[in-house]
Amino acid sequence: MKYVLFQNDRVVALAPSSPWTGTPQLKKFDGIEYNRVEDRWDWKTMEHAERIAMFVTAVTGRDHIAVDNGAHVSPRFDIVEPPKVGEAVSYAFNGDYYPCGTIERITKGGMVVTTEGKKFNRKGLSGSWIMVGGTLGLVKGHISEQNPHF
Repeated sequence: MKYVLFQNDRVVALAPSSPWTGTPQLKKFDGIEYNRVEDRWDWKTMEHAERIAMFVTAVTGRDHIAVDNGAHVSPRFDIVEPPKVGEAVSYAFNGDYYPCGTIERITKGGMVVTTEGKKFNRKGLSGSWIMVGGTLGLVKGHISEQNPHF
């Protein structure tokens, strides 16, 4: 989970783990002072998540996009780093992972195409990219593992 740190209503950092120290008076994370923390459980609208994604992109220098996982998913809104050209990727389902090259291009419509010719579309406004014609999901990194339970 990502924690967004604010100082006077301005995003100052993105923390990969909880900045909570157990001491309310201590409001520093990696030397950065903050006075408020938000995470995906605090974002109640897509507009709010989009604003957070924009601020986090500006602070970190890495692209972030808002996602809407749907009305029947909690938390509904979140931010993710979208796939990038040149990233090593794999596809996965039910604990099985298979490398599928690197991202060769991303079309204007958002389709991700790998160097091995695999194509993935974003599932609605979620943070998931699913292989065209199937249920296999795109994951970062070259992973070659099979679920040992089958």
